[in-house]
Amino acid sequence: MTRSALVHETDVQGAATHVFLVGIADYPHLNAGSGALAKWHFELGQLSSTTASARGLANWFITGFDCQVRPLKSVSLILSEPGAAAASYTNPATGAVYSVPQGTAIETRDALIAALAKVGGPDDQFIFYFAGHGLSGGVNDFYLMRDFGVDHNGPLDAMINYSDLMAGMRSQLPSQQLLVFDGCRDVNDRVEANQTGGTGLIPADPMIRLGLQSVLQCGVHSAERDALSPMARRARRASALRRSSGR
Repeated sequence: MTRSALVHETDVQGAATHVFLVGIADYPHLNAGSGALAKWHFELGQLSSTTASARGLANWFITGFDCQVRPLKSVSLILSEPGAAAASYTNPATGAVYSVPQGTAIETRDALIAALAKVGGPDDQFIFYFAGHGLSGGVNDFYLMRDFGVDHNGPLDAMINYSDLMAGMRSQLPSQQLLVFDGCRDVNDRVEANQTGGTGLIPADPMIRLGLQSVLQCGVHSAERDALSPMARRARRASALRRSSGR
C-alpha cells in the first residue's frame, strides 16, 4: 500500500486539470470523538457523508471526467475517517491502493503544496473540494480540519481561513480555479471576534504569477451565511437523539 495523497496521475501534454479533494468525517476533539473534547467545540460532532462524498468524487474524476480542453492529470485525496489508522483508497482505474493523509492542518497543507507542484503551467485548471464542518464570523468563513481543538491554548488554530486560502490560491500558477466548500456557515461570536484565525494553508506569493494574466477564481459554498449544511443538520439531529436516549 502506497502512502500518498496523490492517488491518480496521468501524462498530459499541454493544459490539464488537477483535482484536490478533502473529506473530514472524524473529529477526535468534537462531541463523540475519541480524544479530549475541544475547549470551544460549538456543539459540533462527528460526520459520515463527507468522506463518502470525497471518495465518490475521486472515483468520478478518475473514471468519468471528460474534458477535451484540459484532460485530467492528477487527483489528490485526503480522508479523515474513524480510527487511528490512515484511511485507504483504491484507484478504480488502476487497482492501486493508497494510504491517504488524515486531514490535519499540516497534512493538508503539505498535500496541497505537492498537488500544486504537479501544475505544468498557467493554462492548467485546479479544482479544490472540502467537505466537513464550517463556521462563519464577520465576513469570513472557516472550515475545520481533523485536528481542530487539539490545542486548548489555540482553540481556533486548525481551521482553513477561507479568505487567506483564496488569496494564497490566487497567487498560484493555475489560471482557472474552482473551490467548493461543502460545510456549514453557522455564525458564532467567538469566531467573529477572531476573523484572522485559522490558516490559509499556503502563503500568497505574487512572484509566482509575475507577468501572467489574472486568475479566474470561483468559490462555491453549499450553505448560505448563518446556515447549516444538510449533512450537519442530519448529524445534529442524530446527536440530539443520542443524548435524549442516554447513549
